[in-house]
Amino acid sequence: MRTTYHGKVVAFQDGQYKQIVVQNLDEPENSWDRYIMLTICPNWQGSIPNVGNVGYFQFEEVQGGEKYYNRSTGEENIYQYSGIYFMDYVPEPQVIEQQKEFKF
Repeated sequence: MRTTYHGKVVAFQDGQYKQIVVQNLDEPENSWDRYIMLTICPNWQGSIPNVGNVGYFQFEEVQGGEKYYNRSTGEENIYQYSGIYFMDYVPEPQVIEQQKEFKF
């Protein structure tokens, strides 16, 4: 099931399978859903957020044994492990205050 969080990257681990920890900004501090660790697969071709980036994170929780379609090979495969996989990131828009007066 795909889910989207409004969050902030608080940790990043590099490697073949990169991992990021996202702080859910919509949850209270003592919530079980306050932080989530997402795995980024080695064949990921999109942008990867850095520590401190704020935006909207889409991820998918999968169970080992479930089937998925591999776009690279055009074949149907089976997830080997259970996990939470990073799917997409949309940065939060930067609000810039409009200039109220002009100085000549």
